[in-house]
Amino acid sequence: MTVRSIVKISLTASVTLVTGSYLFEATNKVIAEENTENIDSSASKTSNNFGFNGKIAVIGTGIGGASATHFIRKLLGNEVQIDVFEKNDHLGGRMHVVDVNGEQIESGGTIIHSSNRYVMVDFAKDLEMDTNIATDDAKLGIYNGKEFAFLQSSWKWLNIAKLMWRYGPFSLRNMDSALTKMLNDFVKIYDIQENEQAFRTVPEMLNALGGDYFVELTKKTSTQALKDEGIGDTLIQELITGISRCNYGQSTDDVNGFTGFVSLAGAQEGALWNVKDGNYKVPQTLIENSKANIRTNTKITSIKRYERNSKVQYELEGAPNNESYDAIIVAAPLEVPSCFLDCTKCKNWPCREELQKYQKTIATFIQMPLNHEYFGVKCKEDMADVVITTDSKENVFSTVAPQKTVKGVLTEPPVYKIFSREPLSDALVKQMFIVNSKNENKTSSDRTVVSWLAYPHYSPPEKFLPFELDEGVFYVNAIERAASAMEMSAIGGRNAALLAYHYLKGAPKK
Repeated sequence: MTVRSIVKISLTASVTLVTGSYLFEATNKVIAEENTENIDSSASKTSNNFGFNGKIAVIGTGIGGASATHFIRKLLGNEVQIDVFEKNDHLGGRMHVVDVNGEQIESGGTIIHSSNRYVMVDFAKDLEMDTNIATDDAKLGIYNGKEFAFLQSSWKWLNIAKLMWRYGPFSLRNMDSALTKMLNDFVKIYDIQENEQAFRTVPEMLNALGGDYFVELTKKTSTQALKDEGIGDTLIQELITGISRCNYGQSTDDVNGFTGFVSLAGAQEGALWNVKDGNYKVPQTLIENSKANIRTNTKITSIKRYERNSKVQYELEGAPNNESYDAIIVAAPLEVPSCFLDCTKCKNWPCREELQKYQKTIATFIQMPLNHEYFGVKCKEDMADVVITTDSKENVFSTVAPQKTVKGVLTEPPVYKIFSREPLSDALVKQMFIVNSKNENKTSSDRTVVSWLAYPHYSPPEKFLPFELDEGVFYVNAIERAASAMEMSAIGGRNAALLAYHYLKGAPKK
């Protein structure tokens, strides 16, 4: 059951969002229906026809770094040396899996939308990866800390009536209209990048897509942006805030307007899926297929810039090879303390003290039945499958949702993923889940907990780092301050690759 099917608007139930913490479906079904051959040809349009055979370093192996590596190889050909550096022992960045009682479960980006042009078409399908098809027929509940403000039933007509009564037809229509308009403008990015246009700053990119409107969205809260579109308070405070808290751990009063629409974008019509054995295989395979030199367990601490024979060169502190590079692509968020690296002679490099923060998110995985009585539901059959929450002080968690394994199997009892800002107490877990003789002695040590800085802590008006940190250093993650999501990172990666390509075309030759 989906909200789209209930109210016949272009908004699918947010249950399609709450199974993943790092995703963006930044397109509509028009892109999904395009001919695959036309899409695949975009990356191979350009070839290295200016004789460059130097060296490029990519720092970070998430989807942004993988995208940059992939497109650099396509742009510059096989003669270019690409070295990829990863501080961890595995590739994939924030796309990772955890072990829960012997089963592998996605801990990062969980669900991918079929209309994700780069992640879905150019990457996963091109790599011929096996996928699991996800369903969006789970029942949704919006919990306000005391009771469900909205709870889907199994009856379509009843859901229609409840939605119309609670949120109003005009508010629902206005939400759909505003989202559709935003997406129709956003998908221009694919033609722009196919035509090899790159941007030095995030506002320049946003302006090219949606004019001043997109830029202004980053200067106001999502709540204000939604109100400007005629969307009512109740819909904002319940459904839309619940989606925002799930996707970003922040409410519509916290995130900027552009981020807010990105949060809703995944509700567009389309198939949902993930990669069998783990979504991290998308960036891992992209990088491996690019024939890059991969160096894991290698933390780059700084970049050294110098000039030799009127040519700018870069060296990496922490790299074992002492190589000189013609260009560097940074694909790790400098705002995360463990990812920060310095470049004292780079022209646009940020000071550590000036950097903004990332939002801490705790994902707790528990394999126990959910207790419907905790949520005020008398009958087990009436309980929501997926719970999102309002921004109430009573709500210490953002989302509760069952998870399938990376093989696409739902365990029994299900493994639930709970997003929160702080660790869940033993007392709360015993209230939220059904304790029986098999699990009555379970404590915090029986849970799998992942604490991470998953996405920016938004604070409009946003201050953006540039895509171009120096004439030969390009920053993928600048795009995350507009909105953080897999497709956004892939777009940022291609933009960095294009910037590097244009820079190297104009740089002095050896």
